[in-house]
Amino acid sequence: MINNSRLSRRLENRTKKKLFINIIGIIILIFLLMKFLIPIIIWVSTFLSGTKNIVEISENKNNFIQPPTLNTQQIATSSAILEISGSSGSKQIIILFINEIEIEKTKTNDNGSFVFSNIYLKKGKNTILTKAIIDKKITDFSNKIIIEYKKEPPSLAIDSPREGESFSKDNKIKIKGKTDSDVKITINGIWAIVNDNGFFEYEINLQNGENKIIVIAEDIATNKTKREIKLNYSP
Repeated sequence: MINNSRLSRRLENRTKKKLFINIIGIIILIFLLMKFLIPIIIWVSTFLSGTKNIVEISENKNNFIQPPTLNTQQIATSSAILEISGSSGSKQIIILFINEIEIEKTKTNDNGSFVFSNIYLKKGKNTILTKAIIDKKITDFSNKIIIEYKKEPPSLAIDSPREGESFSKDNKIKIKGKTDSDVKITINGIWAIVNDNGFFEYEINLQNGENKIIVIAEDIATNKTKREIKLNYSP
């Protein structure tokens, strides 16, 4: 009986020691997990999230679609009807905008070129842009072109000398007059200087007898106004 009692106590003590050791081991394991493993898990998660963002940014860049390019180089025209051409990807739908209003659509050819024919402009400045539609996605705007439609010819007045005026002393005279701003003036085919207010002045040498003076004003839309006077010179 005594031996059994001692054996029982020994087994009980061993069991308590094992339980104590197991508890200590669990506590140490939990401490190590909190100190090392959890930060590692957080770092790996952050790294993977950052990698995902990089991939998404890369995919967004790869999804960028090049907008169309307009070829028209005109800055002004005297015609209300214009042809607008450009290039983009093959077999795309191109949308034409004038002054932020959608005008019409067309398709590109196999080589990516496109043309809008018989496009009507309003008087003054016309801002022209295009976009392309690709697989239900719309590109950004193309390069911008501003074309000014001017129908009326420029004004032109010759202030001096007067028609039919005669000269007998000095054969050097000055042709003076006025036109609109941004207009070119030629006098007998020679360019004259025009200031910001449209005033021009040009010195010319008269020949003996009758002299024909032809003054032409031409604006940026190639509209022209012509004036002609005849002067006499007899030394």
